[in-house]
Amino acid sequence: MRRIAAFTAGLLILGACEGGGGVVATPRSIPRDPPRLVANEFALQPFTDCSDVLSYLKSNALSQVTAWGLGGMPWPWMEGDFMMRAAAQEDTSAAPLAGVDYSTTNLQELGVDEPDIVKTDGHLLLAVAQGKLFVIDVTGSQPTLLGSLALTTGWGHQIFLSGDTALLMATEQGPMPLGFQESDVGVMAPWWGTPTTVVSEVDLSDPTDPTIVRTLRVDGTMLSSRMTGTTARIVISSFPTGLHFVVPEGGGLRDESKALAENRRIITESVLEDWMPYYVLEDNERGVTTEGVLLDCGRVAQPPEYSGLSTLAILTVSLEGGIRPADSFGLVADGSTVYGSTGSLYVATQRWVDWQALPASEVDTVAGTFSSVIHRFDISDPAFTTYRASGRVPGYLLGQWAMSEQDGFLRVASTTESPWTGFQPGRTQSLVTVLEEIDGRLEVAGQVAGLGIDERIYAVRFIGDTGFVVTFRQTDPLYTIDLSDPTRPEVVGELKIPGYSAYLHPIGDGLLLGVGQDADENGRVKGTQVTVFDVSDPESPRQLHKMTLANGYSEAEWDHHAFLYWPATGLTVLPVQTWSPDGSDYFAGALGLKAGAQGIEEIGRLEHDWAKQGWQAPIRRALVVGDSVLTFSELGILTSDLSGLGQQGWLQF
Repeated sequence: MRRIAAFTAGLLILGACEGGGGVVATPRSIPRDPPRLVANEFALQPFTDCSDVLSYLKSNALSQVTAWGLGGMPWPWMEGDFMMRAAAQEDTSAAPLAGVDYSTTNLQELGVDEPDIVKTDGHLLLAVAQGKLFVIDVTGSQPTLLGSLALTTGWGHQIFLSGDTALLMATEQGPMPLGFQESDVGVMAPWWGTPTTVVSEVDLSDPTDPTIVRTLRVDGTMLSSRMTGTTARIVISSFPTGLHFVVPEGGGLRDESKALAENRRIITESVLEDWMPYYVLEDNERGVTTEGVLLDCGRVAQPPEYSGLSTLAILTVSLEGGIRPADSFGLVADGSTVYGSTGSLYVATQRWVDWQALPASEVDTVAGTFSSVIHRFDISDPAFTTYRASGRVPGYLLGQWAMSEQDGFLRVASTTESPWTGFQPGRTQSLVTVLEEIDGRLEVAGQVAGLGIDERIYAVRFIGDTGFVVTFRQTDPLYTIDLSDPTRPEVVGELKIPGYSAYLHPIGDGLLLGVGQDADENGRVKGTQVTVFDVSDPESPRQLHKMTLANGYSEAEWDHHAFLYWPATGLTVLPVQTWSPDGSDYFAGALGLKAGAQGIEEIGRLEHDWAKQGWQAPIRRALVVGDSVLTFSELGILTSDLSGLGQQGWLQF
């Protein structure tokens, strides 16, 4: 059996605030034009056959290989993307109703599930903690542990749940190097264990005995995943795994020349299997193992601009037919951002640049003119992923929230600053670009530029025909953008206040709740801030109320799955950690808040310290099931009364 991989390394977001009501700026003219882009040459180019794929990889590798191997191949960005339960129970009359009887994972798009560390269907709750998958009965006020499953491999486990089946996705690291090995021409570089994505299918038909029935391992790291119905799309970024480069034995030019020649020989004599991601599928019930190269050469493509030697694979698996790879599509590119709607999957890539090799005088120019190419895939067929179109926007995308699809248009928020080169004053701006698919191309239908001059985007969200963009350096402009005419997007309102919001959530009646950081007039952050904004009039957004937790932060600032808002009662639960400057007062738990036009009221604080271990476990997630709020940490599950957050029950893991 081929060993999985070793590779030698060579519904809104708003601005937070400080002080009183902030300044409402009148709509203004855009101070600079958007960067000019060469039009419509962004489509993916399919390879003709396997020899074409191999030739492309070899020629590009030979042009950049050194005596130390292939450098400049960055580890992929980990963007935890996650999913929502969409499959119905067989007995729909008895099944709890998502959003009414229980809360789901906080999602970007309705009907598009995202994986998370906790999942529930209103009866069972699945949670990953302490290296185990716990299966818990949550039908009563006292949670009851039914069964558990030791997770012996991998880390960063995330869950999909559909009926009696759970999908666990994790990253597994290969063996670490034992040292250097000598060869005839130099020293073999150490075998660094490369990441492997591990997907496990768990049978929950007997919740007291959860059992892994199949395990799929694929070379690479999971960038993101989405599930619609019972079909999951998993996006995996992998490096070449079969290239065992050498490094110079000494420090002289002769040794470097010998090592370079050997590394060029290794590339020249490589085969396709050395470059493409490999998979191993184990059926634990039948003892059957299937393995092979994940991608068919006819289903591999390249962007028009060289985008690195990594492979981005879109893997399709079904929870109904087992986790055998049903389909896969590959890009020879480094990917950074994934967004999914019910019928589309979008992947953003950038051309590859060796920043260290650029002369210092060119770094600013290259970073300032950088762009992202966005590829659209049709996922309406649950068994097949079809490439449809590509387009380009200036700059970089913050994350999945930077994209939103509506009525056939894709709205994209981007910043022209490179996240890898540092802040360059006088050059940075943000834009919102509207793309429309026309004849296999994502054409620019409309664009508004000049947002946040000399700043970068901290948060963005699109709701209906309105976009909200937060930029920050010292103050936090909250921009409201009218997108009702996709061909003429327009900034209609702006609110400038210190600090920023990293996540915003609609709470009804034209109000938004922002979670981020308070800051002083110099842009120095001071602690977690919760803000209520009135955006009922997009031309005059206003800050109504704010609450600051000095020296604090919340996981919801960077992971929206940590945020809970329950519309039925107006309850917000926010995980927070705060501390005093001298370290004498530390709180790790969650706040229960009621926020609205009248103010922000703290109705309770939740803590997990029943283990009597002398420390509090940070609360990671909160859910509603029936009349209870369930909070989750590594210590266990606490149930609290929905109306007043009084303790009801505690389950310690």
